[in-house]
Amino acid sequence: MSQTSDPSPTREPLKSFKLSLSRTTESLTKLLKASLFILLVASISLVLYSAFKSPTRWLRCPECHASTRDTAELCEETHNLSTQNLGPTNISHIVFGIGGSAKTWTHRRHYSELWWRPNITRGFVWLDETPRIPSGPRNRPRTTTIRCTTWGANSESVEQDVIHSYEMAFGGGGFAISYPLAAELVNALDGCLDRYYRFYGSDQRVWACVSEFGVSLTRERGFHQIDIRGDPYGLLAAHPVAPLVTLHHLNYVDPLFPGRNRSESLQALFQAYRADPAQTLQQSICHERKRKWSVSISWGYTAQIYPSLMTANVLATPVQTFRSWRTWSDGPFMFNTRPAGSSPCDRPVIYFLDKIEDAGEGQTLTSYKVHMAKAQEKCGGRSNGCGGNCGLSIKDGPPRVEEQGGAVRWMQV
Repeated sequence: MSQTSDPSPTREPLKSFKLSLSRTTESLTKLLKASLFILLVASISLVLYSAFKSPTRWLRCPECHASTRDTAELCEETHNLSTQNLGPTNISHIVFGIGGSAKTWTHRRHYSELWWRPNITRGFVWLDETPRIPSGPRNRPRTTTIRCTTWGANSESVEQDVIHSYEMAFGGGGFAISYPLAAELVNALDGCLDRYYRFYGSDQRVWACVSEFGVSLTRERGFHQIDIRGDPYGLLAAHPVAPLVTLHHLNYVDPLFPGRNRSESLQALFQAYRADPAQTLQQSICHERKRKWSVSISWGYTAQIYPSLMTANVLATPVQTFRSWRTWSDGPFMFNTRPAGSSPCDRPVIYFLDKIEDAGEGQTLTSYKVHMAKAQEKCGGRSNGCGGNCGLSIKDGPPRVEEQGGAVRWMQV
């Protein structure tokens, strides 16, 4: 007896599963196509919107969301820098960066307060930890945890340059970098810090990183590391004809003015700096032929009267009143020096700034008070019997053009 077998019931569920899977795949495909179409439309709309809309709404710097209006305005100015007519360079175009230790910032911050101009000067102080700042009103920098050029100066002591580099701008005296170079360093600095981690200081690391761009140091004689010990008078009294930019290590040398502490000395120097910052400390030389005197003036700081006629190149050579930074030796230095006279009567009579007055028509009248050693009071007619009460007045004016060519600054002593 034959049997007729029906189709196996176990195949029906498999067929049903395949049909369901096919429908699901088709639905997912349609959904994916729809999503891609929506994304494409949105992207095209965004591009068209950005093309006809001001980009400042999309490319703002992070600090612009701060609550202080000054920071927001600064960000807007920085973003629109390339489209503005900035005019002549002034102090507001420079951003200062000051690095230091929180432990020393409390008693060193008054140095920065002398030159910091609130709402005009821009910059940051970078410290190793949050400093303890006394309460009360204060003016200080904000604290926060087209050529490539860098400007600065070496150490005054050769022993320091040998240890670090003759081609490096020492960071204590400060250095400046151009905006294009700063933009390049932003992307390279992290890698440089990894490559040059063995270097002693941040200034040496920055120098090594800048060297990778083929940029060499442009030496500016107004930056001063003050890597010397003792009395800095001889160095500052023969300051070159270059604008004074920085003075470092003032806590490790004698006060600049006799009878005053370091802070009082700087305040006296800034009296001159505020009157004429471009001329402060710059040396001028003249001769009084009738008395056969040589006069050297470091404007706004000191004047010297020598009892004989001396050539300008000798007077422009600093008298060594100081020693080297590391070993306290008599040199060598990065510049020539000359010894002080062995006899008190061979040494100059020294005057220090007393006051500055506006003489009108672009002229200034600076008064200097004598600081004479007792041994010099017996040196013939140089003291004129005035003891320690003599004064020296110097009237000067803006540069004028001489017949021989060139602009010179005139002085009347």
